[in-house]
Amino acid sequence: MPHGLDSPDRSSTPWRHGVRERVSIQATRVRFPTRGLLVVAVLVLAASAIVSGDLRGPHGSSPEGLSLAGHTQLIEAVTFSPDGRTLASAGWDHTVRLWNRAAWSPGMEAEPVVLPHDSARFAMAFSPDGSLLVTTGDGSMTIWARGTGYRRLVEKTGRSYRCATFSPDSRTLVLGANDGTVRFWDMPSAQERMVLTGHTDMLRSVTFSPDGKLLASSGQDGRVLLWDATSGVVLRTVAGPRSDSIPNVAFAPDGSTLALSEFAWEPRDVLLLDVATGAVRSRLSGHQRGINALTFAPDGRTLATAGADRCIKLWDLATGQERATLRDHVGWVKSIVFSPDSAWLAYSGRDATVRLWDLERPRSQSAGPLSSRTRPGDARS
Repeated sequence: MPHGLDSPDRSSTPWRHGVRERVSIQATRVRFPTRGLLVVAVLVLAASAIVSGDLRGPHGSSPEGLSLAGHTQLIEAVTFSPDGRTLASAGWDHTVRLWNRAAWSPGMEAEPVVLPHDSARFAMAFSPDGSLLVTTGDGSMTIWARGTGYRRLVEKTGRSYRCATFSPDSRTLVLGANDGTVRFWDMPSAQERMVLTGHTDMLRSVTFSPDGKLLASSGQDGRVLLWDATSGVVLRTVAGPRSDSIPNVAFAPDGSTLALSEFAWEPRDVLLLDVATGAVRSRLSGHQRGINALTFAPDGRTLATAGADRCIKLWDLATGQERATLRDHVGWVKSIVFSPDSAWLAYSGRDATVRLWDLERPRSQSAGPLSSRTRPGDARS
């Protein structure tokens, strides 16, 4: 075990290895908007797809979706492992569930690993090298070692963290706390190295630039700060203070653009900012209420946003135009993430179900993502 890590609780097997839960795979269907000009746009795009015969991506997606059931309360976060083989989900039921991507096939049974925690989980992140998983929650933070299974390495209590991220080299873990502090931890020693102050309220998002030199943070105070990730000096106040919370900031894969969103009950735009100058490059308008989550596709071509208007939108970054809208019955979408190959978009909401959107299936194919529900009689192994 690396020096400085807390000793795992060896008396409790579920803490060290997790519990497997068996679920079955079935099909579900989601609804797309069918009003006004969007109907016309969809018909035009469908005609184009038929003519071209090879259109793929959001406009070529089937309106079918894959559902992964198992959580019993709201799901706060979803994220993929760096190798794309595992989808992790976390929420208010005090669990993190780890779904094997290889089991996403009709007629198969998935057996997600369930990692129990002592409180609700608000955020989580895999280290880029795939060796660690951090989960943060109400009054605690847990670091799991990832190998043939999952083993609890660190359990810290007493402070609540709403967001977490690893540096690209996996050597630094950054946690955003409810008290407005940004905390740097050296890894794998798990020793706190630096505490940054600048926000006046709860942190909502922290993210490294692709080269690891910058850190962006946003919070309930409506501020977005850009930090030197080595010295901890604030380089620029990108936004704020504002009256609206900023729940998400994200760097584009090339590191030149920073996207941010505001949460409100009124329509809000996504802002795309020039990282070097802080200037607004463009605004993406379309959500009828504030935006809960956003994420860039790893291939750098698409930005996905999720709003309190129960819509997920995909934006073409080359043109700034909306490419597709997905409307589901899940209520608020709390978290969205692309798979590392940009083929899937996973999202979670208030119905305690993880859903996936297959972005690569041609329009001519009818099978989309699938559904898994726990069947009566299925038991944990």
